[in-house]
Amino acid sequence: MMFVNDIDHPSGYVSGCQKRTDLCGSEFPVYERELELIPREAWGDLTTEAMGLGVLTSRIFDQKNEGSCASNATAQAFEIAQSMAIGKRLSIRLSAISLYTRVGRSAGSGSSIPSNIREIASRGILPLDTAENRELFDHVHPATGFSKRLPSGWESTAAKLRAVEWWDINSFDGIISALLRGMPVVYGRAGHAICG
Repeated sequence: MMFVNDIDHPSGYVSGCQKRTDLCGSEFPVYERELELIPREAWGDLTTEAMGLGVLTSRIFDQKNEGSCASNATAQAFEIAQSMAIGKRLSIRLSAISLYTRVGRSAGSGSSIPSNIREIASRGILPLDTAENRELFDHVHPATGFSKRLPSGWESTAAKLRAVEWWDINSFDGIISALLRGMPVVYGRAGHAICG
């Protein structure tokens, strides 16, 4: 799972709500330093192959009237990474609001992509409140509802659903290379966080 500096604001303004408090590469390894970029002349040949990866997306996240786009994009990227690792049928649907309630100050305050990555890596995320997840987990949470309190003891369940690897991406070629490799990318664009 990766995130990038805001494309419109390369100085680090992410998600339209809060400025990024770190610099690219200060907290997370830089993708371009860890993996070789795919040369532009090879992009065309790989695009058709990468287009088929959309089947890994189990659903489109909806933030309703809340400023939770960075949490939604982060949770969706994690769901896609799960689908790649264990298959879409076995992946766990996640509650983005369970992440946002820990990184946002209010329903509309928004959050930064790095704060979501840090939180999902350190304490994890809760499963979405579905019939299937209620059978598998002690704690679940809805898709939206900032004011909905996290269930008592939520930490034990969330700890089972943590992202363990991520990178900063510092260039357009890095974004395309990651996408062509089938990696989900979380990025800020025009004041909104998006999962590619």
